[in-house]
Amino acid sequence: MWQFNPDRFAVLIELWIDMHNVTNAEFAELTGIGLSTLYALKKGDYAPSMAQLVNVCNMTNMPPEAFFKRESKRK
Repeated sequence: MWQFNPDRFAVLIELWIDMHNVTNAEFAELTGIGLSTLYALKKGDYAPSMAQLVNVCNMTNMPPEAFFKRESKRK
């Protein structure tokens, strides 16, 4: 099973923000995600909707798989 990975999301987004010299607010505006939602995503308090994930992927040119981790099945 695949699960959203907020740690990976936070790291990849911070790297992208640093590389492109934009602020969190600018990134939120570019992706159409509210700033408070962006912070919640990065903290792991919120999982993105499909539309939000697509916007982030389109903006960053990162595949959706980059933001997920594979969980082992529990018995």
